[in-house]
Amino acid sequence: MSTIDAGPRSRRPGGPGRLNPRAVVAAAAAVVLVAIAVVVAVLLARHESESGAAERLARAGAAHAAAARAVERARDGVDDALDAATTAASIAAEVDEVPVAHVGPEPEASFAGAVAELAARIDAAEALPHVEPEVPAGAREGQAESAGDLDATTRLLEAETARLAEHAADLGAAEDGLATAVADVGATGADLLAAVPAAAGELEAAHESARNLERLALREATAIVEATAWDADAPDAIARYVAAAEALIASHDAEEAEKAGPLYERRKQVEAFARELSGGLPLEFDWETIVLGYGTDGTYAGRATWDVAGGGIASLTFSHSVAELWDAPGVRALVAHEVGHAMTGRCLGEIVPDELAYGDGNEAWATAWAISRGYTGDGSGEWIYGRPGDDVIALAAQCR
Repeated sequence: MSTIDAGPRSRRPGGPGRLNPRAVVAAAAAVVLVAIAVVVAVLLARHESESGAAERLARAGAAHAAAARAVERARDGVDDALDAATTAASIAAEVDEVPVAHVGPEPEASFAGAVAELAARIDAAEALPHVEPEVPAGAREGQAESAGDLDATTRLLEAETARLAEHAADLGAAEDGLATAVADVGATGADLLAAVPAAAGELEAAHESARNLERLALREATAIVEATAWDADAPDAIARYVAAAEALIASHDAEEAEKAGPLYERRKQVEAFARELSGGLPLEFDWETIVLGYGTDGTYAGRATWDVAGGGIASLTFSHSVAELWDAPGVRALVAHEVGHAMTGRCLGEIVPDELAYGDGNEAWATAWAISRGYTGDGSGEWIYGRPGDDVIALAAQCR
């Protein structure tokens, strides 16, 4: 992304010991009109034949004064536009420092392009010269005494008026360009924010091994971005999202490294099966040689901890032997049983009563949940905890 520096911008007009340029413009225009009025009055009284030239001079003076006032208004417009532009640039610069990532190449590129254009517009507007109206000498009292003098002065005023009009047009174009650039930064910035939810979903799906705390942090940061408009709060919201995204990726990479080894592919199959059964419940996994005293000599075991945070999360721990014996029906039933425990966090209260959520009651619940999904092998829990009542199995079937 492009980078722009946008600090407080001092207003050009005024300052200790300086004439205000706007006051100079107004005063100069007034001097021209007063001087011309005096010259015209004198010459109309002195030479009737010179009245046409005097009237042309009067019209030229009025046009010159109008052009000077137009420059003043245009300068005011540019100063106001520069104030708005530097504010927009300051917000954009804060976002640019993150730097923005994990949103998507198209919105990121569009935003970067708009920021670069705004920086160029600010530079161009600030580089415009400061033009003040000039008063031709012949417009002053006593300097023009003949029709020829009047016409010469008129031509000078007309040329000066054209110069002022051109400068006012340049100022107007600069103001319009700044306004457009500010609007484009705002629009592409808003698009950047709007793209975050979809990007976060894709990021989470692509890093399924991330731990639950990082996963929930990303979702929370995404929700903050969704509730944020493109204003002074946007940089903090985006920075928080980007930090959460980076933490999610780091967590995923660390977990993938822990799973590495000869059983990696089978571990991934076990985890994919559990995620599919849970219907998207955030799950994290650990693998150990011995779990609850089992894991060698053809034995296998699992352990689950669940929480209601974020609508339900869980951590599942399996013995390495679960991956080794993954093709055995009892092993799949065991995983279903542990997912049943995990589902408590999603369904507590509305479906799972307290007596089935804790202690031995939760073992009955997990067994019933595995049976309700069609997993009745030894690992379902039935051979250890007994078969739950049909009413509990029917209740478990409602938790998906």
